[in-house]
Parts: sequence; C-alpha cells; structure tokens
Amino acid sequence: MVTTTRRWLVLALVSLILSAVLLPQATARQERGLTLEMAQYEAQTQSLAAEEARLALEDMRLEAANLEHQHELGPPGRQTITFELDLGPVKDFLEELGQDVEPIRISIPVGEPSDLEKAKIEELLPVQFAALRRTADAQFRQGMARLRSNAIEHYFGALLAQEQVALKAQTLDRLETQQQQVDLMLEQGLVPELEKSQIDAAVAQAEVDSFEAKEEAELAKKNLLHFLGRPMEDPLTLLTEDVSPDLPLKGDPETDIEKARAESAKLTALEGQLEVAEKELAIFHDAKGGFSGRRAYRERELEVEQQELQLEKARRELTLAVHSLRSNIRQAENKYQAIDQQLKAARDGYEVARLKYESGRNTLIDVLAAESDLLAAELAELGAAIGLATAQAEREALLGGVDDIVPETIESVHDDIEALR
Repeated sequence: MVTTTRRWLVLALVSLILSAVLLPQATARQERGLTLEMAQYEAQTQSLAAEEARLALEDMRLEAANLEHQHELGPPGRQTITFELDLGPVKDFLEELGQDVEPIRISIPVGEPSDLEKAKIEELLPVQFAALRRTADAQFRQGMARLRSNAIEHYFGALLAQEQVALKAQTLDRLETQQQQVDLMLEQGLVPELEKSQIDAAVAQAEVDSFEAKEEAELAKKNLLHFLGRPMEDPLTLLTEDVSPDLPLKGDPETDIEKARAESAKLTALEGQLEVAEKELAIFHDAKGGFSGRRAYRERELEVEQQELQLEKARRELTLAVHSLRSNIRQAENKYQAIDQQLKAARDGYEVARLKYESGRNTLIDVLAAESDLLAAELAELGAAIGLATAQAEREALLGGVDDIVPETIESVHDDIEALR
C-alpha cells in the first residue's frame, strides 16, 4: 500500500510540472490560416486560370474561322460584312488580370444572296454566334471547375498531413511524459530496468514517426503552394474548421440534379449546339424541294437527332454523378461515425490502462499498447473526417457551391489573400 501511494505521488508531481510547461504551448497553437474556399478562389486567379481562359478563347477563334468558312456563299470579290464577336466574361477575366485580348471577327460575303443564304445570315448566324459564346463560356467555367477540384485535392492533402503532424506530436508528448514518470519511478525503485528500455524504445520510434510526418507535411505544403502559385518559402497554416463534419447530408437528389444541370459546362455547350441544329432544320424546311434539298433537310434532321441523343446522354451521366457523390457522402458519414465511436473507446482504454499502471495493476506494455491503439484511432478518425469533408466539397463544386470568380471580385480576393500571408 505504501509503495502504491509513493508511486501515485511521484506520477502526480510529474503530471503537475509537465502540465504547467505544455499548456501555454497548446494554447498558442491556435492561429489564423488558409481556408478551402480561399484556396479555391486563389486557384482561380493565378496563371493556370489565365491559361484556361486563353484555351477557351483559342477554341472560340477556331470555331469562328470554321463558322466563317460555312458562310462563304459566293466567289471572291463580293462585298463582305464583318462581325466582331462578344467574348463575354472570358475577355473580362483576362483583362482584369492585365492581359491583352485580340478581338475575334468574322467576315461574311454579301451581295444578292438567295432566300436560303439570306436566312442563314439573318436567322442562323445570330444563333451560331450565341452558341459560340455559350460554348466558350462553358469551357471556361469547366476549366475553373477543374481548378476548384484540384484545389480540393491539394488542400485536403496538405491539411491531412498537417494534422497528422499534430497528432504524432501529441503522441510523442504523452510518451515523453510517461518516460519521465518511469525515470522517476526507477530512481525510487518502483519499476524494473526493463520498463526503462521499453519506454525509451517507444519514445525513439515516436520521434522517428514525428520526423517523417513533418517531412510529408512539408512536401504536401509545397505541392499546395506550387499549385497556388505561391513562393515555396511562404508560411502556410490551414484551418482545421474545414474538417469539422457537417452531418447529416442535406438536400434531396432532385434538387442536387437541378443545380448540377444549371452549372454544367458540358450541358450548356450541348444545348447551344442543339439550338443551332434546330435552327438550321427550320431554315432548310422551306428549301427542301428537289433531291438535293430533301437530302440537305434529312441531314439536318439526323444532326438534330444526334444532338438530342448526346444531350440526353450527358444529362443521364450528370444524374449518375450526383447520385454517386451523394452515395459517397453517405458512406463517408457512416465511416466517420463508426470510427468516432472507436476513438472514444480507444481514449477510454488508454485512460484505464494508464490509471491501472499508476496503481500498479498492470504493466508498461499494456499502456504502450493502449497508446498505439489510441494513435491509430486518432489517425483513422482524422482520415475519415477529411474523407467526408472532401466528398462534401466535391458535391458543392458540382452544384456550384463555390462560384466562378467574376472580374469585379478579383481585386478584393487578392486583398483577402494578402491579408492571410
């Protein structure tokens, strides 16, 4: 009984001293950092975003040249009318970034066109212009969506690595506390030399694990900085609020599908192409006399049918993607909740093992095993939380939860980003 009391007093004294040293460090750890939303916005205002806009414009130039070729109705030398295309938000975006944008013009021959040629110029051409603009806008938005998706991947990869460093540091702190307790008890003759060897080995392994975690976190941080276009030496702390699970899944599938369709760049482009095909069909309806006229009309009919099939296929694929994402979130929720319960059990198990050791009712091996189980449960809970947060972020991106950057907000976003650096 006396030995047990001495053992408890030694442990209590060590715990009191260590808590006085470690508590200020834990309090100072909280600081402001980068959020997922800011990372996604920042990704949309750097060189990769400008390249996406440039690609959309170049595709628009190619399509404009093809459109111009389609309207070459007569021999050279006829009078032409030149149209300048409205480049919309793609042009505005690049100009806000300080880049020059060459206009896109189309020259259409005129003179004394036939009724069909006149209809093509007066009725079809405006629809083609509109479809061209919508397709370029859609491609630009799709590029921005890719950047947001990549931002999610890089951000949560860095956040996972950052939090693993914190968990392994906490484990090392617990083991070093245990090591000091064992050293004091060894001096008092309360534990055998074997326990000294056991705790020293556990601390040494924890130090290796902590070092490796820091190396992995540094690499993940550099990958994120490179993606965001920041200097490699830029200090970067990610906020853990992004891994606070938002349970349960909100909304219904039909609402999600409706939002996803409204945001889909692919559907926007296909709808524009279908509108052009339908307009061409209507124009050729009045000019289908004779074999060549009927053939041209039938070709337009087939083109409309093909565009309708492609649009319906894209809608079904998008519907499947929405259901798949919702299923992934449900699975991630279930996994997180199950692992969260396992973590609570592991914490209780560690406390029980520690208290039993302090009272002399079990061995250090039992405590170290409980410590290992606790770290495994903490890492699993962190992985499950980030897996759930990633799935939720991917759903938000598909539904337009993070808007495309618009020119008038770029300056304010840059100001916000600078404030975090």
